[in-house]
Amino acid sequence: MVWAVGAGSRRGAKNINHHAHLGAASTRESVNLFAGFKKESWDPIQHIIRPASHAGILDIVELCPSNAERVRVQDRILLPHVRAKLEAKPRDPACIFFFVCANDGAAEGAAEGAVVNLSVVADGNVKKILGERYVEEIFRS
Repeated sequence: MVWAVGAGSRRGAKNINHHAHLGAASTRESVNLFAGFKKESWDPIQHIIRPASHAGILDIVELCPSNAERVRVQDRILLPHVRAKLEAKPRDPACIFFFVCANDGAAEGAAEGAVVNLSVVADGNVKKILGERYVEEIFRS
């Protein structure tokens, strides 16, 4: 599961393409991407994830550009169709949660919101459930 916010969205999406280029059958529907970003990044993000999409490795894809309603990507976890697909993933030993962000301020709120909402879906503390499979990277420019 890749969780990317802000400028980290491009970096997170590029990492997904590494799996797309492997071409292994075991990677089919193995990546879940949640990305929050500025509206002007919509086209580059779409372009970056296209190879992974064509390779069939993406399962859940929630792209959330900035919006007037202030809906954030972490809020989308609780949408019924997303929640239904996510429920078993944190307990799956193959699931790894990567949180990628390029901004300290955005990272704190987004990471906290994602962990809280994923914990609701997983019916337990998602960081404890995932253990070492929870990876958080904050890139500073």
